[in-house]
Order: sequence, then structure tokens, then C-alpha cells
Amino acid sequence: MKDKVHIEIEDTTVRTDVSIPASMVREVFPNIPNVNMIQNRYFNASAVLNLRLANNELAIYLETLDMAGDKKIPDEYLNRLKNVDLLKDPRFAGQVKKQFGNLRELTVKDGKIMMVGTKGTLEEMINKC
Repeated sequence: MKDKVHIEIEDTTVRTDVSIPASMVREVFPNIPNVNMIQNRYFNASAVLNLRLANNELAIYLETLDMAGDKKIPDEYLNRLKNVDLLKDPRFAGQVKKQFGNLRELTVKDGKIMMVGTKGTLEEMINKC
């Protein structure tokens, strides 16, 4: 996803601007009407994300999604998207899941994302020695 996603953190809010090939959207949602008409285009949007833990792994869910320009995603599809872990599909998240697996805690606060692995914080690991 390098050069496809830009993330900004404000207090407890994680925002991102996304630019992905429309072919990726077709792969994930093949039943969207007229989706096969999308060729050689990009899906550009801004989103607010909800980061959370699911089975000690990072999970990312949409809170809001605004397309570039004045186009709007139909609520039917937006509601479906909100219930899907964006890191569920290995084509989009294989490396992220690998790097952020085995988490014990996840907090978004004061413009920072804080993660603690199942082995503990650096201080906890030093104290075990």
C-alpha cells in the first residue's frame, strides 16, 4: 500500500486519504452495480478509521468514507464496508498483519498510536530479565 495511503492522527481520530486502483474495489465488491465498467481508474477517498484489537491482532474498520469530489457512496455499500476489517484480505494487509500481530493493547490518544505486544512493554521485558 506504499504511496496509496496517507495517515494523519489528530487526538483520538485516525484519518487517511486513499488512492487505490478501481480494480481492487472490483475484487472486494464484485456485486456493486456497474463495477465492471470501472477500468484504468482510481478510487480516491478520505476516511476516518477505527483501530482496534481482534484476537490480539490489529483490525481496522471504517467510521466514515468520503469520495473525492461530490460523489457519494450509497449507504447500502458504506454500511457493508463499516462491518469489514480492512485488514481481513491478505492482498491488502499481509505485511501489516505480520508486523502488528500478537498485540496486547492498542490505544489512539494525543495524536499517537500506542501498541503493546503480548510480550509486554520494553520496561516489562527488561524487568523480566
